[in-house]
Amino acid sequence: AIHDGVELLSNEKKEHISPFLKKVLNVVCVGLICEMKGQEILIDAIIRIPEEKRSFFKFHFYGEKDSKTMNRIRDKITKNKLDDIILFHDFNSNIFSVLVDMDIGVQPSHSEGFSRVTAEYMAAGLCVIAAEEGAICELIQNGKNGLLYEDYNAQELANHLIYCLENIKKMTYYAQNAYNDAWKKYNFENNYKKILHVYRKILNIQSKE
Repeated sequence: AIHDGVELLSNEKKEHISPFLKKVLNVVCVGLICEMKGQEILIDAIIRIPEEKRSFFKFHFYGEKDSKTMNRIRDKITKNKLDDIILFHDFNSNIFSVLVDMDIGVQPSHSEGFSRVTAEYMAAGLCVIAAEEGAICELIQNGKNGLLYEDYNAQELANHLIYCLENIKKMTYYAQNAYNDAWKKYNFENNYKKILHVYRKILNIQSKE
């Protein structure tokens, strides 16, 4: 199968991702903020992280916003005093420039085909944590190039976030594998060549009939 390609600029490609120690892990979630995209599950997961560990995270949400969903999310943030670790940003057309400064990419969508955002997380060298839903399992292999959690299971998502915080080298291992997979399998230029090869093969067969 030839997956959808993601257009990545060669000068943005990291040559290496090395283990690191950080005071704060930047977690990003990209996509339209609405019920189906699952951002509320991430908020519920953040609430489940023990208070003494929350300060080691900073959560960034990028995308347009559904007002009803945002009202529910903001109520939870205010009620649980999470304003200092959760930031909302407007849609960014050059999201890859943002991702390279992040550490973890969360894909909490309840229904997803080929996830372009997940492929971009991978190509930017992020550790991906995603809901085990739809085609996500074709991109992320749990415990190899990222972490999967049962859809709607906020506690399992929280556990994965805590695991990354407490196991930076393992998190970096997942990120490195995801990065390698993305540039090998989902690079737009590589996939274009594969598709072109298939078309040429088909045309060659037809010309001989």
